Amino acid sequence: MTIYHNHHIIPKHIGGTDDPSNLVRLTVEEHAEAHQKLYEEHGRWQDYCAWKSLSGQITDSERNILRSKNRDTSYMQSEEYSKKVSEACKGRSPTKGCFQKGHKRSKQSIEKQKSKITGKKRGPYKYNHEKCSKKVTVYGKEYPSVAAAKRDTGHSYYTIMRLQPSQWQFQEPLL
Repeated sequence: MTIYHNHHIIPKHIGGTDDPSNLVRLTVEEHAEAHQKLYEEHGRWQDYCAWKSLSGQITDSERNILRSKNRDTSYMQSEEYSKKVSEACKGRSPTKGCFQKGHKRSKQSIEKQKSKITGKKRGPYKYNHEKCSKKVTVYGKEYPSVAAAKRDTGHSYYTIMRLQPSQWQFQEPLL
């Protein structure tokens, strides 16, 4: 069974219409070939996408990536567009993105976030890394915890753990 497509003689991306006089019935292979010729003649990315996707050389997701990379965004630079976005964002939280409604936060919630930023501990309890961690040895010196080794050596957690021979795992070589 042969599958047919309607091909726009003057492509829609350059102003062609859906008028019957601008349409021709082609097989999928002929449709791909028509877009290949248009691409080779005019070099438009839209014809390239159509040619490659109709001929099965790229997937739909690859075609969508090409479309998003090549789409015209010049309209976003206009004064009219800027005003529309500004109007749509009025009364919205800038930290949540202008198209998402912000919400009121309690004083407690604000203080909690501030303490995360400033590094101040909340409440009277502090986590004791010394009691909860295992002993580690870095360059022959034993430390009560990874936190203590980090403070003394300046190395990251990953580096300290990499220096632990007890953590190394060897596999038998494959012959």
